[in-house]
Amino acid sequence: MRNFRDNLALYALMAVCFAVFCYMGWRYVDVEFLALTNGDAMPQFLQLQKMSQGLITLNIKQFFAFEFYNYGFFYYVLNLLAALPFIITDNYPLQIYAPRVLNALFSIANLWLLYKIARMYLSACNALLLVGVFVAMAGFWHLGYVFKPDVFQAFFVLACAYYLLRDNFSFGKHYTLAWIALGLGIGLAKFQAILFIPMMYAYICLPALSMQAGQILLALKRCALGTLGVVALWIASNPYLLHKSGFNAWLSMFEGNMNSNATNHGAYTQVSLGDKLAMIDFYYFEMVVFIVLLVLCCYLLWLGLVRVFRDLALGEIHKQTIGQNKDSSKDYYASAVSRDDDKKMDSRIFTQNAEILQSSNSTNATRRQDLGDKNGALQGESRAHTLAYVTADSPQQNKGYRSPLGDVSLESPFLAPKQAKRCGRELAGFFRKPMPKPKKPQSLIPFAPLAVGFFISLAYLLFFVNKAWEAYYFSTMALGCVLYIPLALACAKAFMKTSKGGGGAAQCKAIYTLSNRCAITLACIADSRRVYV
Repeated sequence: MRNFRDNLALYALMAVCFAVFCYMGWRYVDVEFLALTNGDAMPQFLQLQKMSQGLITLNIKQFFAFEFYNYGFFYYVLNLLAALPFIITDNYPLQIYAPRVLNALFSIANLWLLYKIARMYLSACNALLLVGVFVAMAGFWHLGYVFKPDVFQAFFVLACAYYLLRDNFSFGKHYTLAWIALGLGIGLAKFQAILFIPMMYAYICLPALSMQAGQILLALKRCALGTLGVVALWIASNPYLLHKSGFNAWLSMFEGNMNSNATNHGAYTQVSLGDKLAMIDFYYFEMVVFIVLLVLCCYLLWLGLVRVFRDLALGEIHKQTIGQNKDSSKDYYASAVSRDDDKKMDSRIFTQNAEILQSSNSTNATRRQDLGDKNGALQGESRAHTLAYVTADSPQQNKGYRSPLGDVSLESPFLAPKQAKRCGRELAGFFRKPMPKPKKPQSLIPFAPLAVGFFISLAYLLFFVNKAWEAYYFSTMALGCVLYIPLALACAKAFMKTSKGGGGAAQCKAIYTLSNRCAITLACIADSRRVYV
């Protein structure tokens, strides 16, 4: 309940966005005009009709005969389950409307996941502002309306980034969950999510750049196992690939998609880089904000490389110190051996002197033995008399007698006072408020692999895809929103260093809050004119 109250502003924003999507989705639900709408709404509508007929008639070939094999089979199953009641009742408007509502839910899930990532580093207010950057993008509203799995794919990409930041190079369970999230994005949503596998490779290989043999072999093993896991998830979520005809259908679709990317949907026209940047400027980020994002990614890459080379230098220094310690230990061992030889000579001399002293004292020992026997006999008689006197009158020999100290522990007379003192401390600590633990400063190094994934996917779309299609860029730009977090933290650190003079803790808190908001506010102001419904 407390968590719900803390995130009430986020849930309100999500509810408002969902209501807007529901309103947008109810427009253009006539089948006669469906082919004129944006996207592949009409072909997807026909695919759901075909799959429903195959499900009802138990025709497996018809059930798997959907056209867009680069999309995940599970994505079609979800949309079919959402629209199946209206397909059975022949309600065509709701057949068109149900997949749009499902896509709106995926869009809202992206807001929640982005907020959860931001809360790892920023306050609740600043995290909400970062979500506002995402909502301010026109691509968020456009792709939340059309029948495409790009929003679904972005959710898994953000989940992968979230688990990588949680793992922080410990390679534990969150690292495994990151691979699973990316594999589900490729298998369930869209095959295009394979562009973000270099992000995982960069995360694995960044510690291995120290050029240590064990680290390199371990990194190669992790890359191989992760890739095999992704392939297994892709095949398991698309079972038609196990059949020869199903794999040939996927391969034919893949080749046709790559040909379409090279020829601009078969038009054989060249799309310039300026057109692609203009598309980014219209649907996602203002160009100034986009350039700032690119500079930030370069800084994160430089920061990661500096950390690697610093660790490499420290490793070399450590090896040199180990070598020096080995040499010094050898010298110490040699000197210790020489000292042992001297000690052996001294011990021989000492044993000879001891034998001489033992022979001289043996005569004196025989003289003292007679006197010792006489004294021992006298002491034995006195002990016997004392023992008889004590046992005769001892009250503990009576069975009906109980000592008044029987309930007191005789092992330690200070045990009871110590116990009472400890209980007093526990009672005092129970009524005292617990001291909050100081938060550790978050490192920016885990953002470096995310910057690699952003750069590689963006470079492929800008230079190797002859299209200016906004849907291709959605997951990349969603990952770019995550990279605003280091910018906010870097600004906070700069403001804290440059702040001088009085004001105390309140001034430092105000500077920290302002510095966290400055970059995010810039993006919100620059992108606010792009929002449309």
